Formats: sequence, structure tokens, C-alpha cells
Amino acid sequence: MQKKTPMLVTSSIKNKTYKQLIEYAFKKCDAVMFVTTQRFFESKHYRGDPKDKIILEQTIKNIEENFKNDFLKKRTNSQFVIDEYKDGKTNRVFNDGFGVYFYTFNKELKDYLLSNTDLYKWNNPHYPENVSLFKDGYCWLSSISHESMCWIYVADKKEFQYLKSIGIEFWQKEFVPTPKKDLYFEKY
Repeated sequence: MQKKTPMLVTSSIKNKTYKQLIEYAFKKCDAVMFVTTQRFFESKHYRGDPKDKIILEQTIKNIEENFKNDFLKKRTNSQFVIDEYKDGKTNRVFNDGFGVYFYTFNKELKDYLLSNTDLYKWNNPHYPENVSLFKDGYCWLSSISHESMCWIYVADKKEFQYLKSIGIEFWQKEFVPTPKKDLYFEKY
């Protein structure tokens, strides 16, 4: 018996495929979730450009101002893990959290999503990360941008065929339903 899991996307989602996916999701979904890792840029473990923190702060400010009427909720996860390598040993460091923002999926937010052309290019500091799309509190699409990973909780065979027709390739060769009780739910 095959395990009932979300459909794992194995192809890139960019350009025309990305645009068609966002257009389709706009008709289906009612909320968008973004993640920001602002605290990571402030941590002693961050090795990148110090200007990234300033860029991310401006990115967050722009989103909060531009979509303040569409804001649904924000929650903060208290920790995330960083593996630090030193002297041939791995040290697991827990860093202060990240912001998870939910917004109503309206035309302006659709246009913002379309300002990028690749689902996996939603990365801090210039964009929030990990775009996820929801319908009635249930996650329909979940992504981890910096890992180039995406799952879609495909509703039925018709939707599966449509998504394949726009260029999305799945690890599963046939449609596999995910029971509603197994879907990620977020009250917003």
C-alpha cells in the first residue's frame, strides 16, 4: 500500500509554469504564507553580507506597508537550528526564531507573487522565503525555497493532470490523494 503523502514536485517551477501555477492558485486559494529569518541575519552565525539584514528589514517593511489591509496574522517560531562546523565537529546551534506571515490572497498579492519568476527564488533578504498557499486554513502548496523543494496537496486526478500539463513534474507517477486529516491546517 502506498503511503498517502502530498505530491512531491521534482521539476523547477519557473517562468511560464510558475505564472500558470500562481494564476491557478489565485482561483483556488485564499491565503498566502511567507517566512522571514530576520533573526538569523542578526546572529553571530551569519557569515554573509551585513547589509543583508538591512535589505531584509526593508523587504519586511515594504510587505507590511503594501499589504497591511490584507494581513491575517503573524506568528513567531521560537527557534531554528543551524549546524555549525568547527574543527571537524558539528555543533547544533539553536537560534532565535523566524516570522511566519499570513495574508489574504488577493489581486495585489498575486501581482507581488508574479514579480518573481521562480518559486525557488523566494529567498531572504530580497524576498520572504517559503511561499505556501492555503485554502480555508488547509495548506495546498508548501515550499522550502532555499532547498528547491515543493509539495502540492493535489485535490483530485483532474487537478493532477492540469498541473502536469503546465509543466509540473511529480515524484509520484500517479495521483495519490492525501486524506484531509493529514493536511497541514493553520487557523487564520
